[in-house]
Amino acid sequence: MIGPTQDFRAHVAERADAVLTEEELLVLLGEIEEQAHADGEEVIAVPDDSREAAVVANALLACVEAWTSVVSYALWAYYSPASRRHDHAGWSKDAVERSRELGQWLIQLCGSALSKVGVSSLSVGAAFPFGITVSVGWHI
Repeated sequence: MIGPTQDFRAHVAERADAVLTEEELLVLLGEIEEQAHADGEEVIAVPDDSREAAVVANALLACVEAWTSVVSYALWAYYSPASRRHDHAGWSKDAVERSRELGQWLIQLCGSALSKVGVSSLSVGAAFPFGITVSVGWHI
């Protein structure tokens, strides 16, 4: 897993700026989901050695956070209070479901890797209007 490429991030920024309807936003979120799933097919096995496991787990978490930031950008571009592209309050149920499903899939993807480095909890949430969030917790 390498995370979203610069080209794909630029593509999303351009597309998000052109989105005029929630239907178009859902199509864009679908594109992001498709690319993230393709990227997730290349997840590396986490070694048992604690030093190597920490490096791999950190890289996976960085990928998860990068993908959630791409989703969040698309949501923010459409739903931000500063956006002039919508005439209704809040997110649509479909946008929330699509975003949450992608966030949960990303967490499942790297959950076992993170447990090897002491992560005790990992969650995804919606944070209107700015997108989805990933929270990581450790036992101290």
